[in-house]
Amino acid sequence: MFWYHFWEYTAQFSRLFARKAMEKGSKSSRISIPDNTEFKLESFVLPNCYCGDLKSVLIPKGLISDRIKCLAQEIFQATGDKVMLCYYSLQPLIILCILKGSFRFFTELVEELTHARVSCKHPLEVEFIRVKSYTNSKRSDTLQIIGLLNAKQLENKNVVVVEDIVDSGATMSQLLKTLEEMGIRQKWTAILLSKRCKREFEVPGFVFYITKMVSSFGCKTIERGALCFQVQEDFVAFDVPDEFVVGFGIDYNQKFRDLGHICIMSEAGVERHRVAE
Repeated sequence: MFWYHFWEYTAQFSRLFARKAMEKGSKSSRISIPDNTEFKLESFVLPNCYCGDLKSVLIPKGLISDRIKCLAQEIFQATGDKVMLCYYSLQPLIILCILKGSFRFFTELVEELTHARVSCKHPLEVEFIRVKSYTNSKRSDTLQIIGLLNAKQLENKNVVVVEDIVDSGATMSQLLKTLEEMGIRQKWTAILLSKRCKREFEVPGFVFYITKMVSSFGCKTIERGALCFQVQEDFVAFDVPDEFVVGFGIDYNQKFRDLGHICIMSEAGVERHRVAE
C-alpha cells in the first residue's frame, strides 16, 4: 500500500511539473516592434525589381533569425520529452507548415528545433497544407484549405501549427477548429508576426469589432462588453504595427516572398501589384 501511494504521489508531482514547464514555455517572450519603426531602404541590399514598391524595412533578416533561435528553445521547453511523457504522450512532434507564406519561417524553425531536440527520442515530423483567405488585401468570406491531410494521419497527435502572420485571427481560428475535428491530441501555434490591429470576427447574426485586447496565457483574449473569445497565439516572434508588410516568405499576390527582410509596402507598390478580382 505504501508503494502504491508513493508512486501515485510521484506521478501527480510529475504531471504538475510538466504542466508548469508547459506554461513557462508557452508564455512566449515576443518582441514588440513599436509603431512608426522604420529603417531606410538605402541601408540594406534589396532586389532592384522592387524599386519603388517598398516604403521601408521593418525587421532586418538578422533580427528575424536570432528571434527564431529563441523561439525554438521556447517550443522545446513546452514540447520536449519530459513534458510529453508526463503530461501528454511520448509521440513524435508534428510541425505543420501553412504554405506558402510560412515556408522560410518554417525552414529556419525546424532547423533550430532539430538542434534543440538533440536529446529527444523521437524525431520531428513535418507536414504541409495551403490555406488561402486573401485576394489583394481583402479577406474572402471562405477559407480554402488545400492538401489537408487524412484525419487518421493527425488523429491523437501533438501538432505545432506554423503561420507567417496573424491579423484578424479568423484564418487561424478556422484552421484550428478543423484540426480539432480531425482529433489531434494537443495543438500549439508558432507565429512569426502578430499584428496589432482591430480584429473583426463574424458569427451567425453578428459582427464583433474588437475594442480591447489583453494578454492571457497562450493566447490573446478578445473582449467586447460581456462577450469574450480567444485567438490562440502560443509562440510569437514579433508583435508588429498594423502595416502592409511583405518579405521573408510573406507575399502580396505571390510577389515579395524572396525578400530577406520584412518590409513595409509603399502605396505605389500596392497599386502596381494589385490583381483584378
